[in-house]
Amino acid sequence: MPEPLVPLVLRSQAKLERLLKRGVDFRAELQFYTFWPEGLATLLQAGYEADGSTMWSALESGSYAAVKLLHHTGNLDPEQCINMLASCPDSDARGIVIQELAERQKKLWGIAMTHLPPETVLQLKVRPDTLLGYKAAQVRALLEENGIETGDVGWRQGRLIYEAARLNLELADQFWDIGFRDVDDMDDQGMTALMKLRTSLDYYTSAPHDILGMAAWLIGKGADTGLCPMTYDFSALHFLGAALGSSMASRIHSKSRLPSSYDAVVHSIILNDSHDSCCCHCSAGGCTPLVAFLRGLDTNRDIHYIKEKAIAFMADMFASLSSKSPETFERKVVPQVLRYITFRALGLTDTCAHPKSEDWQIPEFPPFDPEEAREIHEEERDSIQELECLVRDFVSDYQRLSLPFETFLREHWCVRMHEVLSKKKTLSEEEKNQIREIGVVLESESEDCSDSEAEDCLYKC
Repeated sequence: MPEPLVPLVLRSQAKLERLLKRGVDFRAELQFYTFWPEGLATLLQAGYEADGSTMWSALESGSYAAVKLLHHTGNLDPEQCINMLASCPDSDARGIVIQELAERQKKLWGIAMTHLPPETVLQLKVRPDTLLGYKAAQVRALLEENGIETGDVGWRQGRLIYEAARLNLELADQFWDIGFRDVDDMDDQGMTALMKLRTSLDYYTSAPHDILGMAAWLIGKGADTGLCPMTYDFSALHFLGAALGSSMASRIHSKSRLPSSYDAVVHSIILNDSHDSCCCHCSAGGCTPLVAFLRGLDTNRDIHYIKEKAIAFMADMFASLSSKSPETFERKVVPQVLRYITFRALGLTDTCAHPKSEDWQIPEFPPFDPEEAREIHEEERDSIQELECLVRDFVSDYQRLSLPFETFLREHWCVRMHEVLSKKKTLSEEEKNQIREIGVVLESESEDCSDSEAEDCLYKC
């Protein structure tokens, strides 16, 4: 055992003081002393300073005494602690950090109001009813540019307060209650906490109802679901749909249903009519939040594994609406779902113009420009025509058969798509173009495709 840890294990103040007199270095072990606040106090009095690891250890362990001690001795930096708060199990310990953060933000804004020109203050567009959030870094930079000392207030890097809350609703309430009221605070890319839900959590381990819970909290506090980032018209509701789909797809063994208490949020995703500017036949007139949800279900997954679960996921998502408002479900949801899954099954090229960004974590699709998309659509025009015919037939069949949607997908759509795929001819696009050049019109493709191609249908049952 490293010698500096011996006093901690023994909880021996005498041993700790003897080692300090001998000049033993405790820097590497300081973080572990958060589990013994009396020993931590001795080390801080001896001149040691807490770093990020020590603050993290105090918060993660939920040690109120250690956090209070760090704060009392000036060793608590809210800027370093903000992203640790969601992991802290003790609300009182979190409260110390949040209170210190709030006091520093108030002080920073007071300095700005005193020393910055009125026109500069107005240009910052800070709401009068809320504490500084992401713009605190900008305010601090402006003050320093004007030669005004800010001390330890504010922070040097912008942070979204409610992104730091992750899925911790109790922490979100603490932020709100102390005065952080701008749930639509934006970062430099125009992203809000609602848009960044997918990046502020580990959706491989986060349950869908946790995502819905935080989304409902943000929306309930006034978050605008129609806001878009600066460079693309993918709304906050699109982002939420993608996050929910990814979370559901990652929990392939889960049999839990979505709580009915979140029906309002789920329905807002399913029924929202906002379309982005994508030029792709996976949707009619651009992607909706519902299509973003469907993308989340099958993005970057093992298709042979997910295909067995995708229909069940959709049935779970649509259960409430299809039972409460069957006419609305048939009119607004069924055509979109049938188009998207048929598009995917036919293997058509996705030409959506969603930006690729690791920070945004939008489902990774090629950023096609309009000219490239037009060329691809021309090359795949026969398959696109087939898509349109199939979607029209499937919508008509659904209306005629009057089956529950999940049953329809399993017993009708899957069977029909298997037949379609098994009859598709494996001509390459180059071969098709050569045939067209001699005046032959491709009206049917009757030769069997290989078994492997049929297996590549994501939703084939």
